Amino acid sequence: MGVRWGPSGGPVDDRPSRTGDGDEHVSARASTLTEVNRRMTWTTAMTALLVFSAAACGGSSGDTEADTESDTESGATDEADAVVRDAGWDGIVINGCPIEPNAQCPGADLSKVNLGEANLSGANLAGANLSGSSLMTTNLSGADLTGARLGESFLWQANLATANLTNANLTDAVLDQANLNDADLMGANLTGARLNGTRLVNTHFANTTMPDGSVRND
Repeated sequence: MGVRWGPSGGPVDDRPSRTGDGDEHVSARASTLTEVNRRMTWTTAMTALLVFSAAACGGSSGDTEADTESDTESGATDEADAVVRDAGWDGIVINGCPIEPNAQCPGADLSKVNLGEANLSGANLAGANLSGSSLMTTNLSGADLTGARLGESFLWQANLATANLTNANLTDAVLDQANLNDADLMGANLTGARLNGTRLVNTHFANTTMPDGSVRND
């Protein structure tokens, strides 16, 4: 085939472009990764700001738990529900787990992942690894987190109401202003966790290791 020259004097490629299934798959994956990276950039910045603010105020889990219980168990903070916004997670799948309500992801590896503002209400995350993940304002209400690993996760204002956290590992997790009303914490490990402003109305404690290492049963 001869070469056609354009008005500018340069060669013109008349060959039709080809887009196969592989190209479409790569394009879709690139779009998904771009969206996830955008969320991570925003939430990481917010996380840094919140941690800096907490440090500047001298907050710690040890001296706030009593204030938290006296405030939250009286129902005084029930009006301020955890902020859970629709961040448009439709179609996002991470390590085989669709990020959506009622997702079936037992044992899923979601460690060190940004899931800020995601809606995983009612999801089956039993035995899942969420260690070190950002779950800021994430909706986990009614989720099955039995035996889940949530160590060092960031759960600021997360909604865990009615969630099953039996035998969950929450060591060094940040649960500031999270909603744990009616959640089941039987056998859960909260050693070193932060509970500043956490709501604990009707929360079930049974052989639960608290932030200071004491065991709570009630």
